[in-house]
Amino acid sequence: MGDVRYSYIVKTTPNQLYDYLKQASNVADQLSESFDVELPNPDATLEQGFEIDWRLTRYGITQPVKISVDEALRGERLSYRQLEGMFRQWRHIVQLSVHDESSTLVTETVHY
Repeated sequence: MGDVRYSYIVKTTPNQLYDYLKQASNVADQLSESFDVELPNPDATLEQGFEIDWRLTRYGITQPVKISVDEALRGERLSYRQLEGMFRQWRHIVQLSVHDESSTLVTETVHY
């Protein structure tokens, strides 16, 4: 199993960033730089215990992907894992922490 971890600063508060990230349609917009994304339920939110289906297309190949949200702690952490999809196993963890009064340090970790 491998890990990729990277950090960056976003000019917004942890709660505001969390509220943006928990909307599946916003995640789909971010993925759209690399994939054509079909989200059957654009109103879906990444809430703990929820499962969300996607269809990702790249280079003409479409892959259904299902994720399960493991943790959803407002302003702190969001993590989800792949149940079905292109990898044998995959988990994404987004950790949010205060950088200064108007910025958030985001640390993303992908276990694969």
